[in-house]
Amino acid sequence: MGGFIRAIPIRNRANPKARPDDPRHHDRRQTEARRHTCQHDQPAINELVLSITDDLKVVDAWAGEGTVMFPDAAGEELSTLAPVRNGAGLRMCISYTVTDLQLLEDLTQRHAG
Repeated sequence: MGGFIRAIPIRNRANPKARPDDPRHHDRRQTEARRHTCQHDQPAINELVLSITDDLKVVDAWAGEGTVMFPDAAGEELSTLAPVRNGAGLRMCISYTVTDLQLLEDLTQRHAG
């Protein structure tokens, strides 16, 4: 089945310059599990960081209607996370370079059992 996107009828070419103002950032949580057998639930690194990015390239951006479907699968709960409604569907190729990580919060000690 090749992914979860069922259909995006493409209607218009999107404007690749219509993007958020600089600087472009996004938050992420980075973790690294401990290697010892009994310590997998106590990560060696557990941080909330802000990725600072440069060199954003958006190529061949299209906009249209979008639908997303998570098919039912035995023993899986993913289908319960399906969206209730969808807005526009977007299709594009995107690339960027993460040039720095800014530490927002160190969660290592908080979760260190």
